[in-house]
Amino acid sequence: MSISEQVDAVQARAAELKSSADQARRETNEQVQTRISQAKAGIAARQSAVKEKAGQAAGQAQSQWKSMQADAAVKMQALQDRIGRQRDQGDVKRAEREAEGRA
Repeated sequence: MSISEQVDAVQARAAELKSSADQARRETNEQVQTRISQAKAGIAARQSAVKEKAGQAAGQAQSQWKSMQADAAVKMQALQDRIGRQRDQGDVKRAEREAEGRA
């Protein structure tokens, strides 16, 4: 965003704030209270939506974590099995060499 665009955005926001302040000066107390209530309701609705999304994200993260743990466990077991087979093959070869040496 260029400086000119940033200045335009600031000017637009300043105009909005000025308009809002002018409107607030003309409003009755009841109208102000109604706007405050509406703003609070909007904030509460957005907070609720954010909390729900956060809960969903947490659930998804936990699911992914459990999936990673399960995957790691499977890979670890496969590695241990491969090591065990290689150890068994080494034992068989050593036993064969010992048997040949005695024969």
